[in-house]
Amino acid sequence: MTPGRFELPFELENRIMSFKELSMTPSTHRNAGPGPCISYSLTDTPLGRMLLGATDRGVCAVKFGEDAALVQELAADFPRATLTCDAEAIAPYARAVLDHFGGRGAILDLALDVHGTVFQERVWAALREIPYGQTRSYGEVAQMIGEPGAARAVGRACASNPTALAVPCHRVVRSGGALSGYRWGVQIKRTLLEQERARSLGSGARWWVSGCRKGRSLHPEGRCPTERNRRRARPGDPS
Repeated sequence: MTPGRFELPFELENRIMSFKELSMTPSTHRNAGPGPCISYSLTDTPLGRMLLGATDRGVCAVKFGEDAALVQELAADFPRATLTCDAEAIAPYARAVLDHFGGRGAILDLALDVHGTVFQERVWAALREIPYGQTRSYGEVAQMIGEPGAARAVGRACASNPTALAVPCHRVVRSGGALSGYRWGVQIKRTLLEQERARSLGSGARWWVSGCRKGRSLHPEGRCPTERNRRRARPGDPS
């Protein structure tokens, strides 16, 4: 074993190999020829609008934001790809994500078609090993991949994650447990963690969905800030 490094757990090695087998190859991005064909859809979720993109190999994008900006970002991420808005092709993935939001599937184990550096792929694989309802610090993730001094690099890899939820970078926090930045907004990160924690504890807590300009945020029952424009949402209701 190389000094300063650690043997990776067998499960994490398998997850990394799964990423390598499913991810786009570097030649797909470097090749001057035609890029991949990507189908995408734009869907309402409890956290606002979501773009889901997938190739014939698996999901390559899960992002939150405004429709026009999301499509522009997808095009910028895959400049040689042929993009097609095709809700029917994306429907199985969208159902899985909405079921996950609704508490009907704690493990969101989608087939992925993602590409990053070797280090990024190791981090993304490790993030998928963090149990639902739990968090890890950046330093702990660095330990998981055998790079104990790479906490900052882990943070950069989390920020580069193109597939929210499927690669749960929202479960990575600062060493003291405080929330740090999140590519799609700290409020979304806080909401996801609160929801996962409540459901993992089996509290049966109901959630309020309140409208806001940039999507919608969830609040545990009793903490909803306003009586106006709200409705009660149960764990089985993803909308």
